[in-house]
Amino acid sequence: MGKNSEKRNRAAAAEIEAPAPAAVISPEMIAALIAAGWKAPKQTKAPAEKRTSALDAAALILADSAEPMGARAMIAEMAKRKLWESPGGATPDATLAAAIVREIAAKGDTSRFIKVAPGAWISRARRAAEDAAAAEAAAQ
Repeated sequence: MGKNSEKRNRAAAAEIEAPAPAAVISPEMIAALIAAGWKAPKQTKAPAEKRTSALDAAALILADSAEPMGARAMIAEMAKRKLWESPGGATPDATLAAAIVREIAAKGDTSRFIKVAPGAWISRARRAAEDAAAAEAAAQ
C-alpha cells in the first residue's frame, strides 16, 4: 500500500465517527450502518491448544535421558510417551535430525542440544546439571 493510500484511509477514518457503545446503538443505527456497507467484525475463535513440536519433545526426551540418543530412538520414545506423533511423514527421524542440526547451527552455545557423535545428541541442560554436580563433588 502506498503513502497516498494510507493518507486517504487515515483521512476517511478520521471523518467517520466512532459508534457509541453497544447499549446505546439503536436498531435504526445498525440498519443504517449495514446499509452503508459496514460489516461487523468476525468473531475470533479461542486459540487451539498448541501441540508439542518434535523438537520440543526431543528436548524433553534428552533431558530425561542419561545417555546420548539418536533421532530414531528419540522418535520411538516420543511415541511411547505420547509426546509427539508423526503426521504421516515417511522419515520423521531424518526430519528431527535435520531440525536439531539447524537449531545447533542457528543458536550455537544457546542451543538445547549438544552433538556428541555422528547422529547422537544430549541435552545441554542435562550436561550442565551433570557438570555442576561433578564440580560440586570434586570440591568436597
